[in-house]
Amino acid sequence: ILFNQRVAETLSDAGHNVTLLRLHYMEYLDVKSKTREDIQEWIIDGHVTGLDLRKFVEFQVRQGFADESFFGHLAKERREVLSNTSVVFAKGCEIIFSFGSIANASLMPIEWKRAFMEAFGEFPRTQFFMRYSANDMDDFKPKNVELMKWLPQIDLLNHPKTKAFITHAGFNSLQESINSAIPLVAIPLFGDQFKNGQIIKKHKLGFVLSKSNLNKDSIVQSINEILQDKGYSEAVSRMKKMIEMDPFPAEEKLVKWVRFLGEFQNLDNLKPVGSELDFVTFHNLDFIL
Repeated sequence: ILFNQRVAETLSDAGHNVTLLRLHYMEYLDVKSKTREDIQEWIIDGHVTGLDLRKFVEFQVRQGFADESFFGHLAKERREVLSNTSVVFAKGCEIIFSFGSIANASLMPIEWKRAFMEAFGEFPRTQFFMRYSANDMDDFKPKNVELMKWLPQIDLLNHPKTKAFITHAGFNSLQESINSAIPLVAIPLFGDQFKNGQIIKKHKLGFVLSKSNLNKDSIVQSINEILQDKGYSEAVSRMKKMIEMDPFPAEEKLVKWVRFLGEFQNLDNLKPVGSELDFVTFHNLDFIL
């Protein structure tokens, strides 16, 4: 079972990475640099500390946190929501719920929707901000849930009353939660989110829920776990501090490697042999099979 699982995860991760590469990054690369052999031109989004288990060669520059900024001037209705929430739930806390821009939460099975609403209703002193574009939950949505078509996610994550972030375990959400030192309730849905879920679990950055076991009780349990166990908050705060105190900041490495590449133009002598192997050989599939 373990072997089959590892093979499936390898193929799934590879397919996901290739799809993302073709959709989002190919247009920024030179025509001659559209293969992984030209890795000297890559700048990788994310920090190596705990966020990715793969080993990268040194001249692939790993970025730190994504550039985040506060909007500061929210729309009037959103300012009112935040203001009213701070008054009504002055002794409570806030939890953010978003499945990102790709996974549309309104397309969840009705069983999931009811499970979330029933679970949130068990925490009457907690305000839930949920990114949701439909109006099909008005009949059973508890009063402490605010549905928002657009969610000021970074602002809310940095709000002093925010205690948890319910997410699909997307990579951007993972980085933003660490940057804000907010533990997660992660529900991986597809692609690299399952790997991100394992990273979250390994470093105790949050509680990981399986989408195959999503019900009121499991959701309530996960939220209670985050709110009652300070170890999650301490772990994510520690990870944030580790990244901030990186002895070799990404900005410094980026400048030095760009200068280095500009000076020597070609770095073929530093190219790892593995970059020239095909997928089957690189992953030892020919040997295993």
